[in-house]
Amino acid sequence: MKELEDLNIYKDAIIVFDRGYYSEKMFRYCVDHDHLCVMRLKDSIGLAKRLEKSDADSYEGMDVIVGNPKEGTTDVTVRVIAVKPDTGATEYLATNIFDENITSSMFRELYFLRWPCETKYYELKVISLLEEFSSATPNSIMQEFYISLLITNLSSLVKANADEEIKTRSRSTNKYQYQVNRKDKRDKKKGKLRTHMRNRKAMPI
Repeated sequence: MKELEDLNIYKDAIIVFDRGYYSEKMFRYCVDHDHLCVMRLKDSIGLAKRLEKSDADSYEGMDVIVGNPKEGTTDVTVRVIAVKPDTGATEYLATNIFDENITSSMFRELYFLRWPCETKYYELKVISLLEEFSSATPNSIMQEFYISLLITNLSSLVKANADEEIKTRSRSTNKYQYQVNRKDKRDKKKGKLRTHMRNRKAMPI
């Protein structure tokens, strides 16, 4: 959070936290520092357990995080929202956004917008191994870092074009939507880029 503040990129933004990040302390921090936030709650959290249940796809209620005068904290109002993804399981969100024009169904859409970000982080950390380096000097490490980002971005561009081509050729009766294997595409790009760098001449990748 402090890094976001130092970078000054949190203004006019909503910070979305996945399950496991919520705590009363973290929520209070967002409120005290004027950070708009949406935090997923574990089912065992009191805010989630106290929300009156409904059969609707999304519903909500108001709750309070009780302050403690001895700790110098005051009561904090929380908007608690329940959303139901396609799996049918109910997921609970806590937010300090009280604008009634932003409905519970909008929060459902907002929360699931985080998924592409998570899959991208997974690609960078697990597939691209962005945090693993074979070099020993700072300059070489930075080269590895930026080359990994370059390969990842090139692979994403190629994958997007290939997926669109697959989509136009797919039959409407297909049960599943085919996609390019991201890891396989990245490995091929990495090999061709390595050959290009070694030969020092232009070649299509």
